Amino acid sequence: MFDTNNERGRAYALIIGIYFILKTILNIILGDNSGNIIYATLETVVLFAGIQYANYVIAGITAFVVIYYLKGNLSAPLNNILYIIEGVIDIYCAYILIFNGNVKEHFTNKLTIKK
Repeated sequence: MFDTNNERGRAYALIIGIYFILKTILNIILGDNSGNIIYATLETVVLFAGIQYANYVIAGITAFVVIYYLKGNLSAPLNNILYIIEGVIDIYCAYILIFNGNVKEHFTNKLTIKK
């Protein structure tokens, strides 16, 4: 059902999606209710599917969330060290989704409904 034009790119995208799910679970355990496991799972499915341009959308949302929480996290860096590390990893994931050639090639599937 979901084809890919680059297996390595799909693997990278899937690893990023699994990271998003694990990050959400960790945030829920830490008591932060801002994470949504359903959204993280949907993101992972979209990353796996390689739908054209979805990598840019997910990277943009990820970078936006990091920027949104940056001021609060940096206001008390010792208390928020885990969230700061998470933000650095998120930015790296966004970078991979946008600039990695294998990943970009994976995200060339047009969204079509097959009968």
